[in-house]
Amino acid sequence: NAGTIAQVHSLNLQGLPLVLKVTFPDTRQRFETDFRLFEHAHTILKALKLHDDEKAKIVASMFDAVDKSRRTVLKEFDL
Repeated sequence: NAGTIAQVHSLNLQGLPLVLKVTFPDTRQRFETDFRLFEHAHTILKALKLHDDEKAKIVASMFDAVDKSRRTVLKEFDL
């Protein structure tokens, strides 16, 4: 599984098939910023207390899903 972040390349080195996985620091910074923005938006949504609003529940579920993926996504940068 290549994951969500890395660029993956197949290559041969001295006749051995290898896989090279590459990530970039500026991309990590953008993802960290995006996760913080989602977290802030989720906090605002919770503060609005729209418990009976179905659309708000859907958006809150999306924020929860993004937050649950944060650790796994950012871990991909630690090659």
